[in-house]
Amino acid sequence: MKILIRQLSILSFLLIITTDIFSQVSNDFIKIIPGKIYPNDISPSKYKLLVSLSGGTILYTTSVGYSQTKFGQDYQLSGIYFLSDSRAFKIDARFSYISPKYPNVISNPLNSPAYYGGNTSMYTIKANFLTGSFNPGNKLIAYVSAGIGFHYYTQSKFGEIGDSLQYYYGLTFTVPPQNKINVVFSLGASLGYRFSKNFGAAMELEYNYITNYYNYVLYGAKNNFPIRVGIFYAL
Repeated sequence: MKILIRQLSILSFLLIITTDIFSQVSNDFIKIIPGKIYPNDISPSKYKLLVSLSGGTILYTTSVGYSQTKFGQDYQLSGIYFLSDSRAFKIDARFSYISPKYPNVISNPLNSPAYYGGNTSMYTIKANFLTGSFNPGNKLIAYVSAGIGFHYYTQSKFGEIGDSLQYYYGLTFTVPPQNKINVVFSLGASLGYRFSKNFGAAMELEYNYITNYYNYVLYGAKNNFPIRVGIFYAL
């Protein structure tokens, strides 16, 4: 009988120590609910901010004077402030650079004009309203956006290089450098994947409508279509 009581006492003592150690560990790793054990979610209960850096390519088109289509580089730094799990506000700072590749154009056997210059740099600051899925419990972050902002456009001098006959008759042309500030309207969509509690990667598609000629919305507009991939940090 005494042996049994001693064994029970030892078992009780070990049980108390084991329970205490287990409880201490559970404070950092797991939540204990009577009858069930659930792992803690590594995600925050709600995102507050997200910062992203992305880069990619841009398709630029314009109908000013004559139709043009160019490809270039595009880079963007963004900050997102989350209003809820489905709505957010985003600020974008974007830089684009286009260096045109002019082909030789043979208009007739006597003339073989070529073109030079026309390097374009574009700077955009805009605000966007987002709607989508921003629940920290999900690995995917997806949204669509609509925005408005200011677009600064600068283009170096460009023109035509021709033969002596063209110069004699004044058939060549030169366009002086251009610097313009316009309004930009934007629509976009993004899909991202969170690799850890805070870090992830995303792809973004965007359409930007840039006004021209004293900011008349429907005349002489320029358009660009950036496609970017990048990384983000959420907290």
